Amino acid sequence: MSRLPERFRQPVLLAIVIVLAAAGGAWLASLPVTHELESRYGLGWLYRMRGVQTPPESVLIVELNEAAGERLTLPIPRDGSLAPDCTGLAADVTAKYREPLGSPRLQPWPRCVHARLVDALTEAGARAIVFDMVFRPPRFRSGAEREALEAIDADFARAIERSGRVIMAIKVPNLACTQVGAGCQPVARVDLSRTLLDAATAAGPMLLATPRGDLYHAFWLFDPEDFGLATLPLLALHAGRPEILRALVERIAAEVPRLRDALPEVPASGPLEPTQLSGLVTEMRVLLAQIAPHEIERLTAPGDRPARVVQWYLKGTAPGLLNEYGPTGTLPAIGYADVIRLAQTAPDQLAKRVAGRTVFIGYLQHEEKEPFEQFPSHFRFDGLPDVSGVELVATAFANLEHDTLLRAAPVWPLIAATLAALVAAVTLVWGPGVGGLLLLGGGATFVAVSASLFSTVFVWMPLLAPLAATAIAYGATVLLQYERELRRMRRLRDLLRGFVPPDTLDDLLKRQKSARRTSYGLCLVTDAQGFTNFAEDRPPEVVAGFLDGYLELLFRPIIENKGYVSDVIGDSVLAIFPCSGPEDAPVEAVLDASLAILAAVDAAGEGEALPTRIGVTMGPMTQTMIGAHGHWEYRAVGDIVNTANRVQSLNKTLQTRILVTDVVAKAARGFRLRDRGTYALSGKRQHQHVHELLGKD
Repeated sequence: MSRLPERFRQPVLLAIVIVLAAAGGAWLASLPVTHELESRYGLGWLYRMRGVQTPPESVLIVELNEAAGERLTLPIPRDGSLAPDCTGLAADVTAKYREPLGSPRLQPWPRCVHARLVDALTEAGARAIVFDMVFRPPRFRSGAEREALEAIDADFARAIERSGRVIMAIKVPNLACTQVGAGCQPVARVDLSRTLLDAATAAGPMLLATPRGDLYHAFWLFDPEDFGLATLPLLALHAGRPEILRALVERIAAEVPRLRDALPEVPASGPLEPTQLSGLVTEMRVLLAQIAPHEIERLTAPGDRPARVVQWYLKGTAPGLLNEYGPTGTLPAIGYADVIRLAQTAPDQLAKRVAGRTVFIGYLQHEEKEPFEQFPSHFRFDGLPDVSGVELVATAFANLEHDTLLRAAPVWPLIAATLAALVAAVTLVWGPGVGGLLLLGGGATFVAVSASLFSTVFVWMPLLAPLAATAIAYGATVLLQYERELRRMRRLRDLLRGFVPPDTLDDLLKRQKSARRTSYGLCLVTDAQGFTNFAEDRPPEVVAGFLDGYLELLFRPIIENKGYVSDVIGDSVLAIFPCSGPEDAPVEAVLDASLAILAAVDAAGEGEALPTRIGVTMGPMTQTMIGAHGHWEYRAVGDIVNTANRVQSLNKTLQTRILVTDVVAKAARGFRLRDRGTYALSGKRQHQHVHELLGKD
C-alpha cells in the first residue's frame, strides 16, 4: 500500500475493506451454526415482535386427554363382554353401573368411541376429519375377545366409510433420519389396522423436521423416502378443499395439453370419492415430476393458488416452514367429551362449532399432568406445556390452506455481505461516529423491516447473521482506523521530536493546544565565527549544504547528553537541558556536550565547519508555545536564554571559546575552569561573573 501513489491509497483501501467485509459477512451467514442460531433465536425474536396471531376459523382441534376420559362413561356389561357400538356412551353422566374411560394413553379406549365421534362430526358438517393418532391392529387373548375387537374395528371402519372424509395417520420409518444432521424426527415402523386404513379417504404420516436445532418448526409435504407418499397436512388440505385439486388438474390440462389424457379423473363438484385421495395425490406427484422446465414456468407464472400447489408438489421433499400462531391452546379447540355431549343434547350448537371446518383429533394437554407428544416451539411461556403434535399438524394445514407458510429469504449471505460492506465503507470514509450511527440506525431499520415482512408477507429474514456481520465489520474497520491513527501519530511524533522536548511532546499531542511548563535548566548557545563572510561569497545551496553538515556536528553531542535543540537561527544553536531544580542540574552533561562540540568542530575537515564559540548558564525558564495567527514555535523563555547568548558573545572580547557563568562553575565537578572576572553584558543591568572552560581534569 505504501508503494502506491497517495491519490490511489484511499480508493484501494476502501475497495479492499468492502471486499473483505462482504466476504466475511457471506461466510458468516453460510455457516451451519449460524443457521442453527438463526432458527432458534432470530426466528424467535421475529415471533416475539409479531406476537400471537388469531388462527383461522377453518381449523378445529378435538382434544383427547385424561380429562375427557374422566367425563366419558360407558355402562359396565354384566357379562363382561364388549359392546361393538359403544351403546350407552355418554358425557358427564355417572351412575353405579357406569365406568369412565380413563386415560387414553394408559387405558386405550374402545374404538367404537371414535366411531361415535366420527358420526357426530360428520353430521355436524365437518369438511374433513383428521386423526393424528395411530391405530394398531387389535390385540386379543382369546377367540371371543378377537371376535369382539374385530367387530369394534369393523364398526369404526363403517363410520369412516359413512363419513367419506376421514384422514388416518400412519407412521413410517424415515431413513433420512439416519443421516448426520438430517434434522428430522425418527420413528420406528408401526403395524396399523388394515381394516381402518382401507376405509379411510387417505392416510399419511406427519413428518416433522427441525433444521439444525430442537425447535420443531418445519415439516415435509411428501415423505423423503417415498416419493409419492403425501403427509397429513397436504392430504387434509385436499380432503377439506377438493376445489384446490380440481383447479390444479384444470391448470395442468390448460397449460400442458400433452398430459390431458394422463391426468386423473376428479369429480367436477362435491367431495372426492372415499379411498381415492391418496391415489390421486400420488398420481399428481409422479405426473408433475415428468414435466419440462419451460412447462413448469407456465404452470407457476400466474403466482396464484394452483401455481403455489404446483411448487409444493415439485418441492415436496424440501421442508416447509411452519408459521406458528402462538403457544399451545392458541388454535380453536373443543373437548372430546363436549363433542359427544353436544351431539346427544344440542346438535345445533355442535354444528355451529364444527360446520365447514377441518377437524383434527389428537392428544392435547393443557398441563404437564400427562405429557405426550409435546414439541418445543418458539412460543414458550411459563406455566404452559410445549405445543402438542396435533397442534403442529393443524398449524401446517392452516398454513397450506391460507398460503401462509414462512418463506426464508433465499439470499441470506448476500444480505449479510451487503450490510457488512456498507457499514465498513461508511465507517472508513466518514469515521466511526457516522459508521456507529449507521450501525445502530440501520440495524434498527433492518430489524423493523424484517419484522414487517415477517408479519405481512411471511418472509423470514435473517437477523443474527446480518447484525453480527455488520457489528464485526464495524469493529474491524474501527480497529483498522485506530491502527492507521497510531501510525499517523507515530509519524507525527517522529516529526515533532526534532522541535519539541520529549517530556512535553505527549502533552501537545493529547491536548492539541499550548503546553506551558515552568522549570529549571541549563542553556547552551553557540555561534560560528566568520559565518557571515562565509555565506556572502557562496551560493545559497552551498551554504545550506554546509549548514546541514555543521549542525550535525553540533546536534549529536547535545542529543547524546540528553539535551534538545530549542532553536536554530542561521549558524547559531540554542540548546536546553531541563531539570527540576539546581540540585539535579545536569551541569556535567552540558559541559561534556560543549567540549564535544569543540572537539567535533576541530576535527572536521576544511570547509566542513567554522570555529565555534559557546556560552553556558543556568536558571529558571519557561518552555511554551509562542506565536500567533497559525504559526507557533516551541521555545524556552527566560533571562537565562538572553544571558547565555550574551556570554557567548563575550568570547569575542576575551578571545575564548567556551564561557560559563559563575553559577555553572560553582556546580561543576571534574572540570578545569579559569576565572575570567566580572563583566557588564550588553543590554543587561547586572554584571556577570564568567569562567573559561578549558577541559576535564
